[in-house]
Amino acid sequence: MEDARDRIESLEANPPSLPKSLIFVFQERLRFEGGRTFQQRYFVYDKYHTAGGPIFFYAGNEANVELYVNATGLMWENAARFRALLIFAEHRYYGSSQPFGAPKDWREQPLQYLTHDQALADYAALLYRLRAERVLPTTTATIAFGGSYGGMLAAWLRIKYPGSIDGAIAASAPILAFAGESPAFDTNTYWQVVTADASPAKGAAAECIPNIRAAWQVLFAMGATQEGRDVLQASLGICEPIMSREQVEAVAMLELNVLDTLAMGNFPYPSNYLVFQQTEDPSLMLPAWPMRAACREMTSEPKVNKQVMDGAVPGTNPTSSGARALLARLRAATNILSNITQSVQCLHLPDPKDVECDGIWDYQYCTEMLPQESYFSLSGTQHVLVSALQHELDHGAL
Repeated sequence: MEDARDRIESLEANPPSLPKSLIFVFQERLRFEGGRTFQQRYFVYDKYHTAGGPIFFYAGNEANVELYVNATGLMWENAARFRALLIFAEHRYYGSSQPFGAPKDWREQPLQYLTHDQALADYAALLYRLRAERVLPTTTATIAFGGSYGGMLAAWLRIKYPGSIDGAIAASAPILAFAGESPAFDTNTYWQVVTADASPAKGAAAECIPNIRAAWQVLFAMGATQEGRDVLQASLGICEPIMSREQVEAVAMLELNVLDTLAMGNFPYPSNYLVFQQTEDPSLMLPAWPMRAACREMTSEPKVNKQVMDGAVPGTNPTSSGARALLARLRAATNILSNITQSVQCLHLPDPKDVECDGIWDYQYCTEMLPQESYFSLSGTQHVLVSALQHELDHGAL
């Protein structure tokens, strides 16, 4: 068997805001049965590691692995205490770990090897090689870490490869959110948590949720006529002319996805976790409690016409100054993320080929039916941030 040392190259790197780490590239098999290989990237940090210390292994998910190197504080904060060796592995088809190079369009490559089963095998093989390379005892404990899809991978690693993984810390990992589970997963709970972040109980302004709910009603009311759609384009800063109901829905989902992301990154400190991959500028940060910041924009001056605020009042002019003011607030709120660079002149509508504007992740979560926000119900109760949006999507008559 070819020595793994001959198949690994390394270079020095400086991930933003972290100490110097080593990046390695491992020639990973493309298929279980062997044949073609590809370069899989991973980070190693061994400053704290001493004999007998465990391995902390991050099971990379659907992004450049540097995102997780720079944001998985639990691993860094505990490495010295446990004398751990830190490893962050990049998921095949993401970041620099591209089995078929870096195509201009992700659709222009064979995708049959993009599965979580293959990714799990990659990680098990990588750990096997690293233990051999570093001559680590067979008793070396290995703990997998991950969040969201990465958390699912961490849990599945422990289940499928118990000889390689001794334990897993799986954060926000919806491994029980698949159809057919018993008890059944309540698909409203995700958006209820998003809504909670915009509530007074979580420190947001009391008017925030009613204002956002009213904004969906105004948005779709404007979308019923071309005059309204033109106003909608100008009010929300959309690049392309809005000509159809489908495009109105795309605008609504564009705004909703921003609010969703702010809730996922609603940390009590400034963070670049959800923006670094797009900006590649570590200095650009979401503010502490970004959902609260968005809610401040949603409830700031100018005050919105009360009829519009009450929502769906018969005879309300959807292009009135109050309606425009409400949409201006929505734009200011979502610009916290969508214009974090302060250089975006207008927002492009998402490619209709990408279900959630997430590129290759769209393909993966759809083909493997992985739990994702788009699968979760938007209905809920009157207290749910997006229930008015779902009503418009279901019953709109453009």
